[in-house]
Amino acid sequence: ALPKAMAVGYSGAEGAANLVWDPRTGVFAYTVANLVVLEDLATREQRHLAGHHADATCLALSVSAGLLASAGLGGEILLWEVATGALAGTLLQHAEAVVALAFSPDGRRLVSLGADASEAVVVWSVRHAEAVAVASCPAPMHSIVWRPEAALAGFVTAS
Repeated sequence: ALPKAMAVGYSGAEGAANLVWDPRTGVFAYTVANLVVLEDLATREQRHLAGHHADATCLALSVSAGLLASAGLGGEILLWEVATGALAGTLLQHAEAVVALAFSPDGRRLVSLGADASEAVVVWSVRHAEAVAVASCPAPMHSIVWRPEAALAGFVTAS
């Protein structure tokens, strides 16, 4: 286990979306191995969010919901309360690694992109911690974005 005083490092090679920053609120988070680090850039104070059993590879931040989602090689998605660092929920659907996450603009939904053979795209109800839609992609995808201007039927894009 990593010491809890200060995590130094960044797992940038493991994922493309494993760092989030919101300049309005100052929330800055990134992954180091199986930890998620929430850091105050002004004071360098860190909070370490431990719960993944394998490397964490992607993050998504919902300022409106006050939540940070993290996922990784183990397939589980963890929801964290940004204000306290408390684990708010665990989402289980992916058989293998999760490569991308995105919250809806209102923070009520989360979409995840799996790296398993089906390339599963899962839409989650954050409040109920359950999958509300599951689909598969015809080709490998690496990122996913919630389109706030689209109707529900056209809510995500992936590349």
